[in-house]
Amino acid sequence: MTVRLPKPATKARFLLIGYGLVLLFWMGLEDSGTLTVAMLGTGTAIIYGGAWIANYIGDRDIPLKIWLVGCVILGAFMGALSVLSIATLMFFKSSWHGHTFPDYPAQMIIDMFTRLPIWSLSGALLGLSCAIFLFLYHANLNQIPSGNE
Repeated sequence: MTVRLPKPATKARFLLIGYGLVLLFWMGLEDSGTLTVAMLGTGTAIIYGGAWIANYIGDRDIPLKIWLVGCVILGAFMGALSVLSIATLMFFKSSWHGHTFPDYPAQMIIDMFTRLPIWSLSGALLGLSCAIFLFLYHANLNQIPSGNE
């Protein structure tokens, strides 16, 4: 059994541009919360990483077994990419504003890199859940009795 991921439409580029505009708007705000930058960094990893993966793998027939392993590996990659995106956003926001006391101190940015294994593990677990969903979606579940019969 093979699975085919479609190539992203040309309209998907507008999503990338729109997300970039959201990031530019956020850079101008006086916000030093870690939740906001974590959500934006993770969104950056998911949107841009997903677009790259869809462009690379799109319109190819790939066996389901490879998809199942690939989802876990790509999940771990997305988790690591999230940490890199968060640290990069923290760095550029602190550089952009140029305050005497930065929004995100250097130690806080460095501490994000110590969390890379945990973020990679959480991404791998999320990828595993996507792999289970993909497997169950492609396994013919319509033949399973519902218990009301």
